[in-house]
Amino acid sequence: MLTGFFALLLCLWVGIPLDVNAHRGWVGRWLSEQLGRVVHLEGAVALEVGIHLRLVVHGLRIQQPQGFIGSDFARVGELQIRLDLLPLWHRQLRAESLSASDVELTLIQADSGQANWIFDSANETPAIDTLEPPSASALTRISISNTFVLNDCV
Repeated sequence: MLTGFFALLLCLWVGIPLDVNAHRGWVGRWLSEQLGRVVHLEGAVALEVGIHLRLVVHGLRIQQPQGFIGSDFARVGELQIRLDLLPLWHRQLRAESLSASDVELTLIQADSGQANWIFDSANETPAIDTLEPPSASALTRISISNTFVLNDCV
């Protein structure tokens, strides 16, 4: 009995990886709703359950907002988000850290002054039974590596 308890404690400390590729569509739709942009998940999606949750997404693409043409707004080779468990009981996501690698951003500002890097979801009505988006104020660590930014004015 005591051995089982310590085994469970060790698993929580180290983390148990889960393959959640079967739920990629749901994760992509949820991210699209939160960002107000179409999000494509092109690679593997994994979740590690332990003291914290860690979501790892490979091959993330965020499309340009309406009114902007051309390539995607962002491409991310790998995105890792570390989430706190306790807020999930209150249907809130609190991201502790975010790390992204192999990031390509295309920043465009139109003659009208409208910029594609401004996310405006004020006109959208969120679904009643959804999780609240991660709080940026809760982030204690953001890491972005291998970044390429293309700045374009139209």
